[in-house]
Amino acid sequence: MDMEDKNKEWAELTYREKNHRLYLRQKALLDGFLEHGAISRAQHDKSLKDLTEKMEGGRIDAALFSRRYHVRELTGEDTAAILSLCSGNRLFYRYCPPFVSEQSIREAMQALPPPKPPPDKYYLGYFDGEKLIAVMDFIMAYPDEKTAFIGFFMTDVSVQNAGTGSGIIDELCAYLPSLGLTGLRLGWVRGNPQSEHFWHKNGFTETGVTYDTDGYTVIVAQRKL
Repeated sequence: MDMEDKNKEWAELTYREKNHRLYLRQKALLDGFLEHGAISRAQHDKSLKDLTEKMEGGRIDAALFSRRYHVRELTGEDTAAILSLCSGNRLFYRYCPPFVSEQSIREAMQALPPPKPPPDKYYLGYFDGEKLIAVMDFIMAYPDEKTAFIGFFMTDVSVQNAGTGSGIIDELCAYLPSLGLTGLRLGWVRGNPQSEHFWHKNGFTETGVTYDTDGYTVIVAQRKL
């Protein structure tokens, strides 16, 4: 592709697409600096946080997702609490390996399906007082503008089988229509009886879409709002 074609392609991108490409370029530079020892992990994480915040125009207030629990975005400082919560859910990782680690948590905090821009991602913690009782990876307007996506949802074992998880999902589904959304989508690993039962109980039905990853198949389901 020559320079004229590149300029034409750039001109046809939306504002959000341009921002996303610029973000990826700058993130790649930061990752390269870290890999070659030019900056420390702390410097890398702070610079990445600052970069992401510059792109966060129009962010939703995730605190409104629940009236019962305090909801906020999780950061690297929460890694130990997230690891503790996730480590107790061994059945989940039996069907969805590998087992959770600090590295996988850091990667999950940044992971996005292409071509979603970072401002649409919310890696959230639900707190009962000071205790982290649930983690949710929430993506706005995916796979379309009227649908949101839960990439990951897990509750602490201490609050399971007490209606806590279902209450969180019900509150979320009650709030999302105010943002103009009409559907909530997610996926579970085929064969995991706990996940399938939970999401069926909470009104999610299979879309007929599945996709394969390394070692397991994901069943895509959706709930109308």
